[in-house]
Amino acid sequence: MKFNKDIVITPRQIVIGLLVFLGLALTGFSLVPKIAQLPIFARPTPVGMTAEVAARTGTEVFFSVDAKLGQDAWLSKVCEISTPNGCQITKKVFAPMMWPLIEQKGLRLSCKVTSAAMAKDLSKKDAPASQSWKLTSTCTNLDTGETSDGNTTVFVSETADMGWKLERVAFDQEPG
Repeated sequence: MKFNKDIVITPRQIVIGLLVFLGLALTGFSLVPKIAQLPIFARPTPVGMTAEVAARTGTEVFFSVDAKLGQDAWLSKVCEISTPNGCQITKKVFAPMMWPLIEQKGLRLSCKVTSAAMAKDLSKKDAPASQSWKLTSTCTNLDTGETSDGNTTVFVSETADMGWKLERVAFDQEPG
């Protein structure tokens, strides 16, 4: 005995099926972002910059100078990404040494870091974390288009509420 059953699907059933599928898909797409925001899926968000980002950003801002904009504009940018101590060192040591030559030559440079590597972890017990970073950058003269590469070492420190910040650029004579 052979039973032969035919399943008949009407056009009305196809339309209803497509509407149900479309409704489920739209509901799913609208709920997924909300589900991802639930506390069980939350990851702690880091505050401020990482050490590498602070080293890269600090180097780019420090060496990107524009004599037309002036020393105050440059100092403002450097202090924004620096620790309070780093800002003071820049104002009292680096600016007086560098800026007269920058103005005399009318320098306008835009610098980008091409590579960065942590040189040494300088952290000490009961003190904010600090590191030295070795960086390679390319600076472009905005007036002539000439480029030059350079290596530098910077020191970064971790702050309690702002992540890592630039402490200072190392002098050529000091070890990294």
